[in-house]
Amino acid sequence: MDLLCWGGIYKLTVTVTNYIYGVSLSDYRGVNEVSVRNIVIDLPRTIPAAYKAFYRFFFAESIQNNIFGNRTVNLCIFMIAGFLIVYKLSKYAGRNLSGTILVLFMIMMIPLACNISLLIASKTGVEEEISILMAGAMTIVPILFMNFLHSFKKARILYGVYIIALCISLWVNIWIVNNDQLAMREGRIGTVTITQNIISRLIDEGYLGGNEEYEMIFIGRTSDNELFQKTDAWRSANDYAAFGRWWTGVNPSGQSWRALVREYCGVSMRICGDEDVNNVLATGEVDGMPAFPNEGCIRIINDIVVVKVSDMN
Repeated sequence: MDLLCWGGIYKLTVTVTNYIYGVSLSDYRGVNEVSVRNIVIDLPRTIPAAYKAFYRFFFAESIQNNIFGNRTVNLCIFMIAGFLIVYKLSKYAGRNLSGTILVLFMIMMIPLACNISLLIASKTGVEEEISILMAGAMTIVPILFMNFLHSFKKARILYGVYIIALCISLWVNIWIVNNDQLAMREGRIGTVTITQNIISRLIDEGYLGGNEEYEMIFIGRTSDNELFQKTDAWRSANDYAAFGRWWTGVNPSGQSWRALVREYCGVSMRICGDEDVNNVLATGEVDGMPAFPNEGCIRIINDIVVVKVSDMN
């Protein structure tokens, strides 16, 4: 009932807002397909995906949240908490079986609560990025467990180990966040510097700022260029924090270059769309071009100025 109620409020709010401002939902990554109906229909797929995302976040290597290069701290926390919870529930089940089942059910719902965005925006195709929000679980869930586990009289040592593990985990997560921020800053400096040098080269060779206005295409990304400095912080950062290492597909790469030139360099430039990029790549000429700053990294193909920053990995 609550789902239908809030779903109706969402639908009404979106409809009214779109009508007032004369806009419609974008089809980018399935945004316009978000609805209560689609959320319910996708639950058989998104519920298992939520549990898989929970496992990947804490125990796989896809997301860097542990400076020790492994998941020992996380595993320690979960094993101790799991043992104490099972022990407590086994004692409690004899007095209140229905209450025990309810508590166990609520615990099983934690991965779903941590991945609520994944359940709602099920067609985005960016499950790993959405699951980053699960980092909040390491802030909320341990506190709830602490209140639950504090009542143990025969498990004081395990309780103490649990608290120590939580403190280590807190310090690790703070370190990772700080490292990601440093990586974003260093990556931004390197990316903007390379882009500004490319713009200067385009101006010097008469492709930008002259009498004739050219359309531009940038091939590759700055992080794969030989001039890009990869520091220890940048190498060890999560993918989403490694500024300059964007997705290499034609569409995301084009969007990244447009935003980079406009927002960080403040330069007016006509950057081609996906169809023109695909047509240029289809000629095969880009494969034989050297990458910036080597001679020949800028070439006119199909009447479009093509700048090869790196290979398309």
